[in-house]
Amino acid sequence: MTGMLVLPKNKLKGKYFPQEFVMYVARQDGNWMYTINVGGNPYIVQNIIPALQGNLPFSDSVSAAKVGSLVLQKLKSGRIPAVSETELKMLGITY
Repeated sequence: MTGMLVLPKNKLKGKYFPQEFVMYVARQDGNWMYTINVGGNPYIVQNIIPALQGNLPFSDSVSAAKVGSLVLQKLKSGRIPAVSETELKMLGITY
């Protein structure tokens, strides 16, 4: 999935952010994933554990929800939604 999202500017903080982010956890093709929508449209669709070599799927819904919640928190605070291997370990994500 590729594309570009233009976000409205918050004049008080000088940051760009959408009005509403919503995170969902779902199972697709036997694997767990999370999706973050903006305005009802998919913004991030993550069906593998980020920050790791290879294409390892989430082992369960809790793992997908933990990582999705971290990414959601970063987006809401105006930060880049990248996830590191250190953050995965802090969340207790196993792979």
